[in-house]
Amino acid sequence: MARLALKILLLFLGYWGTTFPASATPFPLKAIHSGDPLGRHLFLYKDDSGTLTAQQIADRRASFQPSQDDYPNWKMTSATAWAFFQIDNPYPEERLIYLENYYAMTDSIHLYSYAEGQAAPIAMMGDHLPFETRPVFYRHPLFPLILKPGINAFLISVQTSGPNRMPFQIWTPKELQYKMAIENFLLGVAFGLIAFMIIYNYFISLSLHSQTYFFYVAYGLGFLLMQIGLQGVAGYVTDSPAVQEWLSNWGFLAGVQACNVFATLFSMRFLDLYHHLPRVHRLFSMLCWLYAAVLLTVILQINYRIAALLANAMTAVSTISMLSLGLYFVARKHRPAYFYTTAWVFLLMGALSFSLSNMGILPVNFLTTYGNLIGGCCEMSLLSFALADRVRHLRETRNQEKEIYIQNLMAKEHETHHSYTQLAKIVYPHQISLMKQGRDLEETMQTGSSTAVVIVFDVIGSTRFTDIHKQEFFQKVFIKCYQRMMRQYDENNSMAEAYRIKELGDGFMCSVGYPFPIPEGLDRSSIAMTLALDFIDIWNQVRAGMNPELPRYCSIGIAEGEVHGFYPVAGVREYDLHGVALVLANRYENLRRVLFNNVEAHILTAQASFVEKLPLPLQQRFQRYALSELKDFQIRNDPDAKVFYSMFLDQKSAESSGASGY
Repeated sequence: MARLALKILLLFLGYWGTTFPASATPFPLKAIHSGDPLGRHLFLYKDDSGTLTAQQIADRRASFQPSQDDYPNWKMTSATAWAFFQIDNPYPEERLIYLENYYAMTDSIHLYSYAEGQAAPIAMMGDHLPFETRPVFYRHPLFPLILKPGINAFLISVQTSGPNRMPFQIWTPKELQYKMAIENFLLGVAFGLIAFMIIYNYFISLSLHSQTYFFYVAYGLGFLLMQIGLQGVAGYVTDSPAVQEWLSNWGFLAGVQACNVFATLFSMRFLDLYHHLPRVHRLFSMLCWLYAAVLLTVILQINYRIAALLANAMTAVSTISMLSLGLYFVARKHRPAYFYTTAWVFLLMGALSFSLSNMGILPVNFLTTYGNLIGGCCEMSLLSFALADRVRHLRETRNQEKEIYIQNLMAKEHETHHSYTQLAKIVYPHQISLMKQGRDLEETMQTGSSTAVVIVFDVIGSTRFTDIHKQEFFQKVFIKCYQRMMRQYDENNSMAEAYRIKELGDGFMCSVGYPFPIPEGLDRSSIAMTLALDFIDIWNQVRAGMNPELPRYCSIGIAEGEVHGFYPVAGVREYDLHGVALVLANRYENLRRVLFNNVEAHILTAQASFVEKLPLPLQQRFQRYALSELKDFQIRNDPDAKVFYSMFLDQKSAESSGASGY
């Protein structure tokens, strides 16, 4: 276990052996080799034409140059790279070792033995060939070499459409088994983590119907496709040689560009660039179209070398741009950006190491080969946490906004309620209901002319009394009289027994039959008479509970005629009534000042046409006065009047005369 732990540590450090002299001397075979680099023991030659045979190359050994690097890198080239190397077996018996090309994405590698000036083929590998043809089923090209005692010479060629690398390593069998076991475990964990993140967030995207989650899932699929090619595991995924070849080449580039496209879309949605940074949003949209165009060239398989160069460049641009965006939002203390930026830091380290390795700036080692996978796994995990944190942050923000909204709504509701409460003091409930429905104020009450009975209520001799409670007494009487008028008020049908026209200091006026229609089945005159008697009854009952020095009697005038409802055309739109019925009711009420000034009783004076419509028992309670019997007496504004009627009620008789028992 200790040895296995040491191997895992060495694997993460990217270190698998000792440093060798920087001279192209024969590679010295030892008992143990744990991925020792072969690079500095190589003689290199570049065949720009790519047409020379192994024997022709062998004949040009004098043109070979010694390698100065542990892992020679020819960068992006269409030339065929050749290398000559020797391995010195100091042991008396044959030894088995393995030669590994540490870069999985190599199109073809040919290995030849070289002896006595002749090159003889040993094996051929590469991602253009089926995995089944490999002598060792492994993701990297792996050549088993049986070394005879002494010097063993070899010639090897590498040809590929992408970066041309020679990261050759030497392994002894036992150490190779350790390495393969560790790698299989780590790759299983990494790919399992990626698959879990994709599936988990896919179901979340379905449940939330979130584009942000969808872009994350699409990015994860692209990343998975890219890693299948980069890590050389196409043979573990499928048995089809054609699919293996596509996954190792065009599939890899398709994954890279899909990552660029969907990572950019994800960032735009996740950070809400449309609202926070509209100009940057437009810039990222253009970059996204550029990435999509490169992806289209990959899908159409136009030219692998050009597509690979563009993919490398686009990866660097997208990673740096998105990291810069994250740092900007972190500086702005935007909470969702913390996880986001940390995630891109991890990916940037892996992606840049991979891109710079492709360009030949960094050497090929564990970190440049696996850094992209490790950084990507960390990045996907952190982005998943970022999504969850963003949802939680949005929920908290929305809860806060909802709470503020509810508070504002309650405040507004309170204001509205207060407004309607105040409005209800000047308009009727049915008017408020109609205005809530969108009707104008002028449409909530009847306007125009009609016939109604008008009642004028006044206090007899109110100016002679100075009791401090007089005004309170009047207010109580008027409130109860108004309540009596509205006793059968129907908000839905705008119907009531009477409409109060106005208060007049120590009296009031009301109308029966307009603008409120009277309840169905009732008679306008009978309702008016009942109301008049009830008003007197209310007066007596309120007065009985207060100071007996208050005014004792009231006077009522009743007349029937035309009234007209209207709203003023300017200023405050307050509904009002005018018409001959109001004038006549005032005239009949004023008769008591002229004819009955000394009468100690409640006086009810009515127009003849009104009284004559009442039931006979009520008519008989009135006293009839003929104007012809009154010398030179006329009722103003009613020239056709010949008679009028009056009723006198003392306090006792008034209490027994209430028609409705208010």
